[in-house]
Amino acid sequence: MVTRTFKPIFKITVYVLAFILILPLIPMALDFEPNENTVQIQELEGPLEPNDKLDHVEYLFKGKLRGPESLPVYKGSIYTGTEGGEIYKITGDKVTLIAKLGKKCEGMWEEEVCGRPLGMRFHKDGRLFVIDAYYGLYAINVETGAVQHLLPSSTEIEGKKIVFGDDIDIDDDGSVYISEASNKWPLKKIIYTVLEHEHTGRQVQIYPRSVLQLSCIGHDMLAREQKLVSHRNWAIALLVNGPL
Repeated sequence: MVTRTFKPIFKITVYVLAFILILPLIPMALDFEPNENTVQIQELEGPLEPNDKLDHVEYLFKGKLRGPESLPVYKGSIYTGTEGGEIYKITGDKVTLIAKLGKKCEGMWEEEVCGRPLGMRFHKDGRLFVIDAYYGLYAINVETGAVQHLLPSSTEIEGKKIVFGDDIDIDDDGSVYISEASNKWPLKKIIYTVLEHEHTGRQVQIYPRSVLQLSCIGHDMLAREQKLVSHRNWAIALLVNGPL
């Protein structure tokens, strides 16, 4: 009886060990360029001192909102996008679906079909601008739910389509700035971007007026987040570049 039980366990162990030994020999479509870096680790003190504050947070809408990313506030309500491509309005304890991006899908295993809204900002005209990781830039009328697809990801900017739109900000003159986390790997393969530590990300400036004008104002970076800091009549686009 013991022997019969041992045989399948032994086979599984052999298969697992064989897989582990063979795995490094399997060709991978990744470009590894190791770099030596010297990093000075800060002392964990002051604001960096370990604490348990996050163990005592209050969970809001648990089970109702899956993967909310950006949280812009407009007229007292919070807006956010979730996994599945939905855009929600939160007022007090009420959650209202106002729009759906992407296409109809079976589940999150079809994320590139569902759509994945990430960065969101309100334009001064009241429209909600949303960058979807797979579909590009949208403008949403939050009063009517009307959705306008301003910049599909298939649009070529300086010869390259948008692969992984990540964040967005809007200048005082209405110019929209999009950060593209990677121009090589989409969101569903974000781990490849991390493993390669590649820097194909870029920042794109858009003038959403009568004629859509595009310009790439930054490239060769891992552009994940951005924030415009206004001063008088100019603005500086601050990018957070580096590891995810």
